[in-house]
Order: sequence, then C-alpha cells, then structure tokens
Amino acid sequence: MRDALTVSTNPLRKVKVLAPLSDFPWDGESFLIPGLCSILKRDVVSQQPECQKLLSQLHEVEQRELGEGSHWLVFDQAQNESLSEAAKINIFLLALWLVAPTRARVRFRFELSSELDSGMGHPGSIARMLDQFQFIGSSVHDSVSTEQIEEVSTYVAPMRSIFVAQQRLWNGLVLTLYGCMAFQWQVAFICFSAAAEGILTYKKTPKITKRLAKSFACLTNSGKLERDSAYRAFAHSYDIRSDIMHGRAGNLRNGQDNLKELGQWSDLLRLLWKTVLASPSVMSELEKSDTDRERYFIQREANYEAPTS
Repeated sequence: MRDALTVSTNPLRKVKVLAPLSDFPWDGESFLIPGLCSILKRDVVSQQPECQKLLSQLHEVEQRELGEGSHWLVFDQAQNESLSEAAKINIFLLALWLVAPTRARVRFRFELSSELDSGMGHPGSIARMLDQFQFIGSSVHDSVSTEQIEEVSTYVAPMRSIFVAQQRLWNGLVLTLYGCMAFQWQVAFICFSAAAEGILTYKKTPKITKRLAKSFACLTNSGKLERDSAYRAFAHSYDIRSDIMHGRAGNLRNGQDNLKELGQWSDLLRLLWKTVLASPSVMSELEKSDTDRERYFIQREANYEAPTS
C-alpha cells in the first residue's frame, strides 16, 4: 500500500519536476501557484533537450498521449522538502477538484536531476503515477477559466499546511484524495463519508446523522432556508453511506442513479472543504479536541432548529 501524500524520503536530492497534464481544459499561457508549482504550456517545457531524452524512453502511444496535453506542472524539489513530488501534484489536482472537477490527470512525472551538473551523468528519471483521479460524468467541467485557477491557488496553502501539520484535518484530506481516486462508486462514497465525518464529528453518541447534518448545515450556510436545504441533502447522502456500510445496498444497482448520488455527495464535500479552507479560524477550531469542537459547533448552531422531515 502507498500513501499518496507522503513526505520526501531523501532530503539530499534536488530535482526539477515536470508533470504533463492530460485533459486539462484551460487555455491560458502560464500561471504561478505560490509555494507549489507553475502551470506552463507544453512546448515551453517539452522541447528542453533533457526532457526530450526522457520522452524518447516512453512508448510511442504514451508519447502521443502526452503530445495531446496542453500544459505541464513544473516545480523544483528542493532539499529537506516537507512534501514529496507526488504529494505536490496530488495537492494541485485535489484543489482543482474542489473548484472545478475535470478529467485532468497526471500519468507521468519527469525528474531532471541536479546530479548531472556534478558529473554523475544522470539526465533524470521517469515515474509513473499509478493512482489516477477518476471523474463523475455529470460533474465534469469541460473548461476551466483563469479565475477558477486563481481560486485553486487560494486553497493550496491551507491544504499544504493541513498536511504538514498532520493533525485532525489531515485524515480527512487523505480520505478525500482516495475517494477521488477510487474506481468503484461505493468505495468513493465511503471515503467521502469518512472525510466529512472526520471534519464534523466530536463525540460518539447515537443519532449521528442528525448531528452531522446539523453541523454541516450551520458551518456551510447562515440563512434558515439554506441551512434546511443543506441539512436534508447531507442527511440523504449520509443515509446512503449507512446503507452501504451496513449491507443494505443490494438494491442500489442502477449505475446512473448511483453516480448521480455520488456526484451530489462529492458536491457537498467540496462545499464543506471550501468553507473550511477559506477560513483560518474555522481550520483552527476543527484541529482542536473533541471538547473544543463541540463547544464551537454548539455556538455555531445556536438558535437553529433542524427540519423534522
């Protein structure tokens, strides 16, 4: 088993990482995401001699696929990095998923080694990224605007800080990532559910669906009608989670309906994450103990009566 968000295991390495993006529907020229990477046009990157040498090692089918992509992620992997190369790529893809779910994926990671300058003669290496983001057809965005890329950039720093801190929200981040990579809808549904529960829960008591739904509604909305709508949507999706977990999902055999339900659940989780990541104070509260979390949610839910049906 592998952890797709790992720390760098060799603090002495220093490489330039080039990651081709496939099916990335943005028509901009370049974009810098501070603290993570740059998005550059393919031709700016792939024509470098060192990159050409690595590309020549791929099968012609793989070369053709990469030739169809419009942009690459580029970043330096410095010494003593807190995040691995794969982790940085996955953080970008996860932030993109939050803002605009697409078919975008990264299949390869090219690493141009600084050891070449030391006379060791290693031009670099190729790593295949086997864990791929999956997509739900009904949720896919066919284009991404520069404004959306700017929004993506705003979520990268708080996501990075959550991972580096490895406190309570870290587990939810990892489970969300694995849900995005899951091939079977039930697996994705359970990962998304566990992520949401990890963000919202603060005690082990009965009637967890109602408690989580109330916390979700009051965290993501402020108006009574909006909260009621969010409460019902969360409770509905969480009930499907319970059916899957407790062996009552045998009747859920309509593939299109299941993917629709998964799409609605992922929408709720994306809203939850965006609410959390947009507020340093909310992030701080949710990293605290169960007792502190309970106190925070009680204050947040004050004067709100959840719908009874």
